[in-house]
Amino acid sequence: MTLDQNSSYSIESIIQKKSGNGNEGYGIVFGFKDWNNYYQFLISEYGSYIILGKFEGVNIKICEWTKSNAINIGNNRNLLKVMKFEDEFIFSINGEVVERPKSKDLRGNNIGITAGGKGEYCLENIIVKEFMSVEELEKKGPKNTASSASEWKGNGSGFFINEKGYIATNYHVVKDASAIQVEYFQKGIKNTFSAKVIVTDKQNDLAIIQINDPKFNTLPSIPYVFSSTIKDVGSEVFALGYPIANVMGDEIKFTDGKISSKTGIEGDITVYQISVPIQPGNSGGPLFDNKGNLVGITSSALNKEYFNSENVNYAIKTTYLKNLIDVMPESITLPNNIEIYNKPLTEKIKLL
Repeated sequence: MTLDQNSSYSIESIIQKKSGNGNEGYGIVFGFKDWNNYYQFLISEYGSYIILGKFEGVNIKICEWTKSNAINIGNNRNLLKVMKFEDEFIFSINGEVVERPKSKDLRGNNIGITAGGKGEYCLENIIVKEFMSVEELEKKGPKNTASSASEWKGNGSGFFINEKGYIATNYHVVKDASAIQVEYFQKGIKNTFSAKVIVTDKQNDLAIIQINDPKFNTLPSIPYVFSSTIKDVGSEVFALGYPIANVMGDEIKFTDGKISSKTGIEGDITVYQISVPIQPGNSGGPLFDNKGNLVGITSSALNKEYFNSENVNYAIKTTYLKNLIDVMPESITLPNNIEIYNKPLTEKIKLL
């Protein structure tokens, strides 16, 4: 079985040693080119595991034989899993992570199961999955037809930050774009314009683009307040965007939830953790509080395949968007319109 080692993936198998003696080990082999280039994740019937391999014939050990209570000893079944996520490997036994080393230079794309010594083994299955990031999913989004009849290769969400056609979105939405098209509805009419990138912040995954189409007219007042106030945990928020537009259509979608944490992964202060459901295509969309103040930019979701999580999503704080706006070539006035404060939620959504 072959697998592209440049991708993010998981390999898992339930293996049982039914009979035989010895401590040679059995488990998953991956990155196999030949017997001089490969890696193995092995366990023994005595409750130990080892991760080793060869690179151009040179023996390499990621870890020595190590005891683990996660292993079902004797002739019992064990679920082994190898995950590669960007530059990291994650090795687990029966759902418990045992090692997380940096990924190695794998020479081959073959994977399989190996067993040392004499004995009888039962292989129940081998499951292989290749994963795509949110960015990659968006790059495989709807194929819109441009005026030149070329096919668009990605989609995402964004929102106006000024009447002159400035729009905020995520950096990964516009990264490497050779052309950008903006679509939005105004008074029930769909408008389509070309746009260009003005400034980006790759580290914080932010970008500002501007409509540069001669057919575009200055917008009326933007109906929200750009707020840089940090929201408390438990604050009610909602998102607007265009998730999976090629399946769900181009009508704007509403999802709501709360601020779950003022920080993200490993205490990242640039983002909120939110319970608002986020799908591919939501990236770059606005996050509003219950008054209709802009408080964040939806950006990403924690990969539940890797972390066994549910509905753990993130939004970039407006403070960092404001920093990017401040370095734009042109100074702009940010929205400060409170007209929707006292309107019911359904009316807020219509105006926003």
